[in-house]
Amino acid sequence: MYFSEKKSWNAKDMSMKNLMAFFFPQKGASTPVVVVSTPANQLSPEKRRERSHELMKLVSNSYRRMVSTLDKEANHIACIYYMLLRGMDTIEDDMTIPIEKKIPLLRNFHEIIFQRGWTFNENGPDEKHRQLLVEFDIIIEEFLSFSEEIRDIIADAAKDMGNGMADYILLREKSKYYVVTVEDYDKYCFHKLDIMKDFRNDFYQNRVYWPSAIWSQYVTNVSELMEPMNKELALNCQSAMTLNALSHVVDSLEFLSKLNNDPVMFKIIALSVATEFAYLTAIFRNYDVFSKKVTYQGIAKVISKCNNLEDFCILCKSNVKKIMKRNDPRDTKSYKKIDAVCKEVGSTDGVKDIFLCISVRGTMTK
Repeated sequence: MYFSEKKSWNAKDMSMKNLMAFFFPQKGASTPVVVVSTPANQLSPEKRRERSHELMKLVSNSYRRMVSTLDKEANHIACIYYMLLRGMDTIEDDMTIPIEKKIPLLRNFHEIIFQRGWTFNENGPDEKHRQLLVEFDIIIEEFLSFSEEIRDIIADAAKDMGNGMADYILLREKSKYYVVTVEDYDKYCFHKLDIMKDFRNDFYQNRVYWPSAIWSQYVTNVSELMEPMNKELALNCQSAMTLNALSHVVDSLEFLSKLNNDPVMFKIIALSVATEFAYLTAIFRNYDVFSKKVTYQGIAKVISKCNNLEDFCILCKSNVKKIMKRNDPRDTKSYKKIDAVCKEVGSTDGVKDIFLCISVRGTMTK
């Protein structure tokens, strides 16, 4: 979860620090089959749109299902937005691309998406989303069909995201553990839920996104978090990571309150925020994070609570009650802070109470 503190809302605000967080590409999608592609300019608008949604299914079928509850046009915008950012993420993730080539691609990606016909065929053969970039001209063509306001939103997100990725790559070259400070973590690691739940998988792929400023308070070497003898230390470390993620919840509620008169956009964002929060709740003090893949089965219930702010706040209140119940008083570093944040979020019952919640946010800490 990641929302910046904005006192007013407009399209630029929405792209630069808010939508980016929840449309940031997720891990775990299935591997697409490489096929012979037809250039976008040889496809009819109907066939081009159809192919874009086939690519969406290949890249992230779970996300495609989640946004399928939106109306047709909102669904299409959400899918294209997702794939544009996923394309950039695919370049960033591919370790076969030399840094000297990767950095300018990332920094200029917000301009590349305006170039009709642009594709990328230089991903390694094992990069699971390479087909998306092979047919990226289709995604660009769909993007260019959007209104100027929507294009600006997406381009702003791509600019911030691309520069953040490039900066992070340069930081990673200097640090054994990729992320050192909490400030670096907040700046470069937008999709905090994935970073938390995928700790074990990332570690075995030589990636450590949990900031050493947090885990070093509990263990000397990050690998010690996965040793059974250190279970309590690992869970307390995870609590500290959860506290960092929870520090963005009230910002999320504030932002959603400003979208309450735009039901389509509200539902797009609420779906993402609610899913993240519910998953975060499910993995809180759950040692499975350190021993196996963790899944969440309650998405259908979450989706049903995303139609308006009142229902959404009730869902948040339910989540914080679960977190407070599992919060361990023996964790002297994070227990009281997590309890305070949960009480603050739990005080919001709907539109009337949300601004009271925002006004007393002084207990929020990272």
